[in-house]
Amino acid sequence: MTQGHRRAIDLYQAGQTAILSSSPEFMGAIATNAPSVAEVSEAAPQVSGETGKVSAAMMTLVVPKQSDQPDLATEFAAFVTNSANQLVFAKAANVLPSQNEALSALREELETTAAQATGEDTEAKLVQARRLSAEQLTKADVLLPPIKNIKLLQSVIYENLQAAMLDEKTVDEAIADAAEAWNQG
Repeated sequence: MTQGHRRAIDLYQAGQTAILSSSPEFMGAIATNAPSVAEVSEAAPQVSGETGKVSAAMMTLVVPKQSDQPDLATEFAAFVTNSANQLVFAKAANVLPSQNEALSALREELETTAAQATGEDTEAKLVQARRLSAEQLTKADVLLPPIKNIKLLQSVIYENLQAAMLDEKTVDEAIADAAEAWNQG
């Protein structure tokens, strides 16, 4: 809990945890590092609420006002974000494209590949995980709106959640302490 995502991956690969929230690419790493764990691992969709929306991390490409070459920077941004280049990049980097047309094309390819990738081998599981991830991207949204001092809020919540999970505080104490720290912040 206190050691981050890398530690969570290590614990999952060691068979010490049952669930790992991560990207599809980790299926390959788990297969390499822990074949017996990979053998019993399956991809599953993100947990969502009534809206069906899932969380998405935003990656933003911007041209700063202070740029001494704004036209060239804008041209580069347009090049990087066009549909054709997004699709090529997504395949090469094994990520999902941010452009809708490229995402649709990738989803079609993944559907075809997933239909052909039968069995329980690592490649079939990786394709299924990528297909599921691409499908869920159509339902993705930034579920946490912009909040002033978000880093402070995250820190307050994380510290109190950790204290409650380590039985250093009751849940009620952790909630009260988090609310007090945020209200003072």
